[in-house]
Amino acid sequence: MSTLTKICVVVLVVLVLFSATVFTQQAVVVTNWKKAYQAEVERRRLAEAEAANNQLTATVWQRLYERQRQRAEANAQNLQSTIDQQKGEISRLSSIAADLSGRYQDLNANLKALEISLASEVRLNKELSAQLRAQRDKNIAQANELRDAQQRNSELVARNEELEREARLLRQQAAQRKLEVAQLEEKIRKLEAGGAKPVEAPIPAGPKIEATVTAVENNVVGLNVGAASGVKKGMRFYIYRGEEFVAYVRVEEVLASSCAGIIEDPRLEVQQGDKATTSLE
Repeated sequence: MSTLTKICVVVLVVLVLFSATVFTQQAVVVTNWKKAYQAEVERRRLAEAEAANNQLTATVWQRLYERQRQRAEANAQNLQSTIDQQKGEISRLSSIAADLSGRYQDLNANLKALEISLASEVRLNKELSAQLRAQRDKNIAQANELRDAQQRNSELVARNEELEREARLLRQQAAQRKLEVAQLEEKIRKLEAGGAKPVEAPIPAGPKIEATVTAVENNVVGLNVGAASGVKKGMRFYIYRGEEFVAYVRVEEVLASSCAGIIEDPRLEVQQGDKATTSLE
């Protein structure tokens, strides 16, 4: 039964009750037809007004009902759309679940394979640990041997340095002997030639002076020693290179820390860096 039908039934019931009241009053009260007519007209007007109000109310309720019905239909459509979406989502999730189930099975199989591989790795690691322990013991023994060898090598190096010092000293002595021999050979050559060179004034004896050739230009040689080291004009230096005699240098000019002289009787070409000395002893 619709809402409008219910409203109509209620209005009819009210009219019946109202009519029954009126008829009852007419039955027990002395009739005043004019007043009764006017009263009836007034009642009719009121009834019509009430009916109009009821009709308006019914119209309002009908509109509200239609709105509610439209809203309900719209909600139903939305719900149906939501249900369809949820079904699609459920279908998608079901597919994902099936895929994950397959992956889980694959992972489970891989896990079992890894467990087998891990057991093999553990066994291999144990074997390697045993080999490493053996290698460590071997390395310790080799380290001890190496330490002993290093100690022996240090002793040999020290002995070799000592031998080198001795050899260097012997080479210096040999160089001095060669210079002495060259000097003696020069004297012998001059004596044999019977030269009539004027006798040179003897050079005053002095301390042994060691020097280095700092410059060579034409027949002039510069040395890194001077008056501060006891050098005097006329002194004679022996120039040598290693174990070879090179030439003589006679000092002609003396400064505080350097001097210059003339090359005499050269056997080899004098070079910068050659050594010089005033005595071979």
